[in-house]
Amino acid sequence: MNLSWRLKTLIVLSLAISIMTACDLQFFYDPYAVLNNSADWKQLRSQHFVYHYIEDESDIDYSRRIKRFDGTDYQCSPGDIEGAIGEYLAHFEQWYQRLALLFGGDLSEHLPIHVYNYPSRQSQYELIGTYAAQSIEYAPMGSNEYRIHLGSEGVCAHELIHLFQLLLGNAPPLLSEGMAVALAGAYWDGALYSDLPTLHIGNEAAFQQPRWQGKPLHQQAAQALAIKDFSIPIAYDPIPALRPSDLIYWGSNLSRQWYLYCISGSFVHYLVETHGWTPFLEWYSTIDSSTLSTKDFHTAFYQSYGCSFLQAEEGYIAMLEAL
Repeated sequence: MNLSWRLKTLIVLSLAISIMTACDLQFFYDPYAVLNNSADWKQLRSQHFVYHYIEDESDIDYSRRIKRFDGTDYQCSPGDIEGAIGEYLAHFEQWYQRLALLFGGDLSEHLPIHVYNYPSRQSQYELIGTYAAQSIEYAPMGSNEYRIHLGSEGVCAHELIHLFQLLLGNAPPLLSEGMAVALAGAYWDGALYSDLPTLHIGNEAAFQQPRWQGKPLHQQAAQALAIKDFSIPIAYDPIPALRPSDLIYWGSNLSRQWYLYCISGSFVHYLVETHGWTPFLEWYSTIDSSTLSTKDFHTAFYQSYGCSFLQAEEGYIAMLEAL
């Protein structure tokens, strides 16, 4: 009898611990509850997205002037927060359509995509524990959901591109971050916010010149590589010997990841402008970062482009020198 009682007690305790652990994990991933469950989330839906937002009139996203895909502007107003969210949703939908065309597929198994817009990076930190300007979650808690978290922008194609990249494979940051930066470098100048393609998609021309953190992308890369000085304030000092080939194994989680984003974005933009999307997407789908080797990397590049990676790198450096 005593043994049976102890056994039952152990079973109950084990179940309780399991439930508590599951709750802790859910608490960690659930943006409604993490650290502070008092946030008053509202939501609007579109065809592919559920947009979660907090009605905070101090959020700059509700005072910005947005550059639309058709070239017109929309002035957000803190007095019409729902209208502003509708504009951001429309922008996301425009990006979704173009990326589905570019990647030859969509994210139907993971729809709707949930977008969380935080009033500020500080409020985002208080809710989910990160100051990141943007971030994504792939299938949190084993679900099918994709989530985009926005700490400082009302729309972000960069993170949506990362979700579409899963249709091709698990490429290293040189390709994945390079593509996201090259294709969608958001630009903001005071109240104006622009997040439009900076590379052509299909028959459409690029909307704007490539940018990174609001400044010209290629010029920043030229300075970062100590090739030319455009007197642009950049985040870190130039590294004269650095080249794209040095970034093959350079992960995006390093303290100096700015170089990776800037240089790989500039390099990928050059490749697509020079050779088009077809060889790049073919190369991208061939390279798996989990089994990456130098031989495979260079062989795959040659098979897709018909020239060596180092030859392409020489052409890229020549382009920067000619700026």
